[in-house]
Amino acid sequence: MNAANDLYDECASLEVMRQLLGDWEAEWRNDGQRLSVQATLQYEHDVVSILPTGSGKTMIPFVTAAYEEKSLAVYIAPLNSVLAMASEAAACHPELKHQVYVAGEAIRADTRLLLVSAHKASHLKFFEALESAQARYNYVRRRFFIDEGHIPVTDCEFRHRLRVLCE
Repeated sequence: MNAANDLYDECASLEVMRQLLGDWEAEWRNDGQRLSVQATLQYEHDVVSILPTGSGKTMIPFVTAAYEEKSLAVYIAPLNSVLAMASEAAACHPELKHQVYVAGEAIRADTRLLLVSAHKASHLKFFEALESAQARYNYVRRRFFIDEGHIPVTDCEFRHRLRVLCE
């Protein structure tokens, strides 16, 4: 695990993924997964990853959250079922300090991966919770991961929620 101001190290991020998986022989599933983790951790620009089902997209925010100790990765799920799957996957990795956002509850100091539905992420209380956590914990970086990116194309309400997030 690295401080957020350290340079990206591909070998170190692979080790983080191996630790999360509990498999010391694990490799990147594909170049898309490897390059997405690399681009995310380099934090030079926004990243859009379009990868097929089963290609390891969920590990991208997981590795990012575990790699940087002083940052917060926010995983936004467009559907409650996707949120539940991500939450179950995160729970399989006890060393991954994660939390499912509940309106009215504070973000914990040890949280590195915050899981939230798109519906809740578009509300003022969510932004207030993020700002409160930022003030208390002084994150070096906050990254936002939006899963199931095809849904904005087909769901008008989700597009509205994305606009709210961008504002």
